[in-house]
Amino acid sequence: APIRRFNPFTGYSVLFSNAAGEVSFSPDLSNLPMPGALQPGDTLHFQLWHREFDAATGGMTSNTSSAVRVLFR
Repeated sequence: APIRRFNPFTGYSVLFSNAAGEVSFSPDLSNLPMPGALQPGDTLHFQLWHREFDAATGGMTSNTSSAVRVLFR
């Protein structure tokens, strides 16, 4: 906590996956949706929330990726 979102309201657009189902994201570290600037030693956690096809129901569902931790030096 706190949770911050990269979305159109914070200057980022919706991402789409390629044919292999991969998504690439390179945030602008000078425009993070959080108060204050990054400092050396700060650790942020990132996780992707996405929609995907659910074969069991034949419809769409939402899911999250594994999270990654990034230490800024």
